[in-house]
Amino acid sequence: MQLTLHYQATASHAPCAAFLRGTAPAEWLREISRWNVPLAELVCFLVPESIRSVKAAGLFVALRNSTSTALAAADLLEPYGVVAGRLYVPVQAALWPETTPAELAQLLLWERQLFHPTIGVVGFEATDELHLADLLDCGTSLDADWTWAHPGLPARPPLQQLQVQQPTATEVVGSFREDVGTEPLTSLPQNTPEERTPLQKTLDEVKRRALEASLAGVKGVGQALTGLGSLLPSAGGGPGDTASAGPGLLDRFENWLASNLSGLDQKRNDEIQRLLQLFDENMEEALKYAIPLDGPYLNRGVASPSTALQRHGTNFDPTRLGGGSRVDGWNLGLHEYQLRANYQRAATQEAEAGNYKKAAYIYAHLLGDYHSAARVLEQGVYYREAAILYKDHLKDLPAAAECLERGNLLLEAVEVYEQLRRPEKAGDLYQQLRQPARAAQRYEQAATIFRDNGDYLETARVLEQKLADPARAQEVLLQGWNGAKQAEACLLRYFEVVANQPEAALAPAVQQVYQDHTPPQKRPALLQVLVAVQGKQERGLQDVSREIAYEIISGEASAGQLGNVHLLKQFLPQDQLLGADLSRYVTGERARMAARPTTRPETSPAATSWQLDPEIQWLQAVAHRNQFVAIGTRENRLHLVRGNWYGNFEYYSWPNELAADSHIQLLADAQHGTRILLRDYPSMLFETKLLPKNKYFSEALTIESPVWLPKGPLAIALLPEREIATLTISGGTMMLRRYSGTGALLNKVDYFPAGDMPAYAWETPGGTAFTMVYRNGTYYTFAGEVRLELQETGEPRIAGTSATIGQMAVSAYAEEMTLAFGTEHGSFLCGPLQPGRTGGQQEAYVSANAPTAIQFVGPNKLAVASVQQVVLYAYSKDDEDGTPEASFATEAPIIAILPTSNREQFALLLSTGEICLKHQEPTS
Repeated sequence: MQLTLHYQATASHAPCAAFLRGTAPAEWLREISRWNVPLAELVCFLVPESIRSVKAAGLFVALRNSTSTALAAADLLEPYGVVAGRLYVPVQAALWPETTPAELAQLLLWERQLFHPTIGVVGFEATDELHLADLLDCGTSLDADWTWAHPGLPARPPLQQLQVQQPTATEVVGSFREDVGTEPLTSLPQNTPEERTPLQKTLDEVKRRALEASLAGVKGVGQALTGLGSLLPSAGGGPGDTASAGPGLLDRFENWLASNLSGLDQKRNDEIQRLLQLFDENMEEALKYAIPLDGPYLNRGVASPSTALQRHGTNFDPTRLGGGSRVDGWNLGLHEYQLRANYQRAATQEAEAGNYKKAAYIYAHLLGDYHSAARVLEQGVYYREAAILYKDHLKDLPAAAECLERGNLLLEAVEVYEQLRRPEKAGDLYQQLRQPARAAQRYEQAATIFRDNGDYLETARVLEQKLADPARAQEVLLQGWNGAKQAEACLLRYFEVVANQPEAALAPAVQQVYQDHTPPQKRPALLQVLVAVQGKQERGLQDVSREIAYEIISGEASAGQLGNVHLLKQFLPQDQLLGADLSRYVTGERARMAARPTTRPETSPAATSWQLDPEIQWLQAVAHRNQFVAIGTRENRLHLVRGNWYGNFEYYSWPNELAADSHIQLLADAQHGTRILLRDYPSMLFETKLLPKNKYFSEALTIESPVWLPKGPLAIALLPEREIATLTISGGTMMLRRYSGTGALLNKVDYFPAGDMPAYAWETPGGTAFTMVYRNGTYYTFAGEVRLELQETGEPRIAGTSATIGQMAVSAYAEEMTLAFGTEHGSFLCGPLQPGRTGGQQEAYVSANAPTAIQFVGPNKLAVASVQQVVLYAYSKDDEDGTPEASFATEAPIIAILPTSNREQFALLLSTGEICLKHQEPTS
């Protein structure tokens, strides 16, 4: 039987060999190396030209194991497959006539056969294999002394980073700058029937300048003549005749010049009217002539006066924000409010239409609102331009860093985080950049900072999760267990780290901690931790924990301390009757000890004070239902404590080094959620802290520092659904903004009260965030000497006071809205303002001294603190003046007044960290 090859359009065999045509060994080796297949897996054979010529036609290369798929992904020029285990044919060829593998096996004579379309069948034995090393000619070695050889140049250091040259902000902005034209506004239809040509407009301008110069000259001459009149002798007409005649003529000339100037001012007013009309007709065109209303770079000199608005581009350009040019100031009067409303409307429309650059232009260039401009640029994913605003104009480095990170500009973000001294965040970005050595260096810095802060939990977290060093993490956690601030949490985390290790042995670790690291005073805390780790399904752990619990609880019970007896059922969960048995035992023991006075159980009186870490300088505290949060500084870093009214405390810290002029505040409103804001001025970004729910705290809290909040003096209110509202005052405008929990602008309202609301009313040191609360659709706050009540629809309610307001408190106990304000003249109580109420009111002061803190501490009870004394006042609807009930003196300045879970008492936090519980009833 004679076999032939028939071509097929598709491959019918898997490639496991290849034919390399030609006679150049270098070409063969180059092609084989391109396959990226280990040479040990290949066998090679020389293929003759024909049966009559042994001259090489090429090299046949096959896999030693024909079933291997090593060549499946290789780009073979002439691939071959195998049939019946020993016959190699082109992958796009089929044998004819068709044969079975058994029939082929009888026909094949050699270990391997190559069936080439033109050469024919060539057989190979194992002895025919060609070793590729035989193709290399190494030449004859030279008899030379190489001991004098020079080592050569050192190897180049490995690349640490590869960064593409980034375009400058000017280049980026220039790439999308549009040609907005240069035609003046006079090219559009006039409001008046008379059209002014460019020549007439130029003449008007010349006329105005001439008139202004003439008017100044006339005034100067008049003053000179008035002075001379007193020196010249009188003649004929009596005293003063000459002087009176001269100025009378000049007065008439001056009036004529002024009337002409007023006519030119009217033309400016006409231009503004046309601009307002153009906003209604063609907003895009109107923006090209818009007048900037606000911004820190206005009025860098006086330009030549003009009666026409000039056309300019409407795309955001960060290079134009620095100002420095002269301006032609226009007196807008009441038109400013209309223009501002039009600008706000235009910015909103452009952002909704996706024209984020134009919206940013309106915010930055026209309204001077760089924060909104940066936010809208972020919304349009123009992260570089937004970062320029944050960094160079708002001086908000944290926002710039986050913006660059979201834009995947990691190298630039790292530089800013390094500037902010946030090594852990810089390390995270270096990890993303695949620079583990630099990342590890930053993580070590972060761990050192946390350890210096005394924050063992955070130190261990960095060591375990970022540096992958659980052994060091365990050492740090044991140090924390031996300390006083985070003992239970550190020990629980220690056992979790041990359990996470391969071949973990938790039972011996528990036994070792009990024997070597648990003094008698810490045994009750160890019991609480052992209860928490009972869920670990490890052989022997429950037995060890149970024996330790027996030993600790039996010792306490022998001493008459029965508080932890009920914990035994946690170590014997399968015993359904143990709970009842323990209750009977405790009841019986207490009865027996009560019958024997000498063996009464030791009971500790309820604590009336606690001491927080005295090394921390405590600054502020806020209460949140049954717990409180306080912040302070130590070694120029921020610390936080969370506590309850049973003496349980948890400590947290941040690695950020605070600025010398930092002013940090806590903002909370328990009525609207568990979110507490941490605000710093100047801007500092603090990582979010989750304060978890546990056996000591029934509610989890979140401490956040939103980087997107506006900077500078403002009022901030927490709202339902994690929303936040801010109120700022600029000139005569109050701007209320409502944001989502992530910073998206949900609504904005501008108020234009008739009275003057100067921005300096809130210019306190550090850009303090003033108290603002939200209740039933109304915002309550204050500014300077006025109370403010705002709604998102309707006119604001404003009432003046007789003194500057410094504090505000809202009662959480009264059915009707009740507020207290602290002023430099004292504190007074009041209710909401009536609709339409404006102007001043007579305050009924409950105290005459300027308070440092005020707080409602119960139904009809107001506590007022002044430095080292707090006075408790009782009030009612009929007696808003208040009656002092009790007075308490302290040994250190009072930082905060805190309501507690007990309505009959309140707490004082002193600057030393002492927390004093005070009963509301007068004490002797």
